[in-house]
Amino acid sequence: MEKLIAMQNNTVWLTTEEAAERLKVSKQTIEAWRKGGWLRYVQGGPKLFRYRSDYLDIDVEKKLGVKAFLSPLTK
Repeated sequence: MEKLIAMQNNTVWLTTEEAAERLKVSKQTIEAWRKGGWLRYVQGGPKLFRYRSDYLDIDVEKKLGVKAFLSPLTK
């Protein structure tokens, strides 16, 4: 897993790959959820997306109606 890319004010930002690994879904699922407006993200370029870990958890719980089964942020 790619190292966590940024920490600012205790905020952790994840790549698409890291978000997928954390939520135990495919990268394509993360992309579909993003395109469907179900995930909050920031875009740093045409193909550069980052997901704030705490928002990711909340967004998935809201979408699925269940508590997200989350992987630890570090190994």
